[in-house]
Amino acid sequence: ELSGIKSLETTVTLSSVVELGDKRLSRVELVEQQSDVVRVDRKIKALDLLGQVTRQFIKVLNSQERVKLAETGLELAQTTLTEVNKRVGAAVAAEADLGRAEASVNQAELILAAEKRQLEANKVVLANLWGSYQPNFETATGSLFAFSEAMSFEALFNQAQQNPQLERFAAETRVRDAQVRLARTQQVADLTWSVGIRRDEGLNDSALVAGVSVPLFSRQRAQGDIESALAARNEVSYRRQDMLLQLHAQLYRAYSGREQAIASISKLQQQIIPKLTKSLEQTQT
Repeated sequence: ELSGIKSLETTVTLSSVVELGDKRLSRVELVEQQSDVVRVDRKIKALDLLGQVTRQFIKVLNSQERVKLAETGLELAQTTLTEVNKRVGAAVAAEADLGRAEASVNQAELILAAEKRQLEANKVVLANLWGSYQPNFETATGSLFAFSEAMSFEALFNQAQQNPQLERFAAETRVRDAQVRLARTQQVADLTWSVGIRRDEGLNDSALVAGVSVPLFSRQRAQGDIESALAARNEVSYRRQDMLLQLHAQLYRAYSGREQAIASISKLQQQIIPKLTKSLEQTQT
């Protein structure tokens, strides 16, 4: 009597979930906060690129000055060689002095060649930063010795706290808060309903079927996710504090180094270089 499809039952239903506890709103909020993190990451990468370009530009300026110094050194060595050659010709200086003077010229030529190669390499790296294989400029224009008046360290530190790296922590904190709220919405059970039709071949009849289901113990099951989301939010706060300490130390080193460098340059320009220049003139005389 039950062979084949004589007692076959076929049921077709349509079902859906009624979300309770603002779950959909919490998901939308989480996605929006994650979009803010992506926006901040773009700012961080843009700032990093700006920093790379600035540092490389300063390297090019530095290399240009080193080439000038090497050229000056070569000129001095050549002048010395000329004078020593005259003295040797007049039997006033020994032949050994001429050899040392020639070696000094050769060394100065090597230094100049090395500095020129380094300058070209730095220019290529700078050009690469804006997507060019070869530099389309001959000389970078700028001054290594023009210093603006420095702000106080406290003002600089306050300004540095606007860094996108710290802004990212704020955005990430908002993401973690949204995740906590989303986890808490899981404490409220969703309602699942279904409705359909069932065909019973044995009875040669059809019937309407409907169902409603609600999961039990949703609050207990959601507790673990809530605690995990809270821990992740606290971890962001700890990382932000650590970043602030690192930023303070890094900025202080840079600030102190700048002050020391400016003091050294001032002493070199006002005292040491004039004395050496006078000594050079006396030596040449």
